[in-house]
Amino acid sequence: MRRSTTLPLALTLVLVAMLGFAPSMLAQQEGKVIPDPDPSFKDIIVSCNGGRCENVEGMQTYTFDFLPHSYIPELGPEWTDDEAIVVLVQEGTLAFRVQTGDVIVDPQGIAGDQAGNEITMLTTFANDGNPVTVPFGQSPTTVPDDQQPEYIVDPTKAADCSRGPLQDLCLLNPTQFADQMTFVQLEKDDIVYLPSGSTCFICNVTDTNPNDQESGDAPAKVLVWAPGTEFSWSTLSQQDNSLSMPITQESGRFVGWMFNPGSRCN
Repeated sequence: MRRSTTLPLALTLVLVAMLGFAPSMLAQQEGKVIPDPDPSFKDIIVSCNGGRCENVEGMQTYTFDFLPHSYIPELGPEWTDDEAIVVLVQEGTLAFRVQTGDVIVDPQGIAGDQAGNEITMLTTFANDGNPVTVPFGQSPTTVPDDQQPEYIVDPTKAADCSRGPLQDLCLLNPTQFADQMTFVQLEKDDIVYLPSGSTCFICNVTDTNPNDQESGDAPAKVLVWAPGTEFSWSTLSQQDNSLSMPITQESGRFVGWMFNPGSRCN
């Protein structure tokens, strides 16, 4: 049975506009990619149309629920070479970075609706107030507790990006993230386009109380428009959560029960 699910038409038009960048702007900014050698999607719960995802022809829309402290690890090209995807933030706040070029961010909604929107940048600090790195390709769970990163808005930093025909779109420069402590803050309605072969890190930093010192203690949710067959994020999520997090459907969305502490990206 053929079942094709798409994101709203406006988002599709944005994707078309993104592909309209001049080739010189879309030139890959090559560098050595450091993927996570043992990527874990624990506590990243995926669903499609309120149910379990099935293989379909073409593209489809996946709902990704980030449980507190969860993150999407940096995958190598062997996972992502055939996966051009679009990410739309529905709920929460996320810290995002890339190691590859041609990644485009549309901050705060569909391009053109809110002209002049700028991207907020984050810097990671340890509990002692000193800057701390989140190494490429390394699970943050390996970081000592006293060095767990907090993702803090950094007003001294601006997104290093090129602007195309739609000035609200930002073509990220991956070298900006080379210090391993700089991130883009993604919020509700932000859109990210990731071409095939991209490597990215997405960490849930949503706070229940913005005034406390805890990052990522509340859930977040994104929609992902991606290949309908063997999409890596979906496949890995189902593998990593099938035993530790039985899933039931409640009021149209998935709910999981945690039998052990969740993965931490902070």
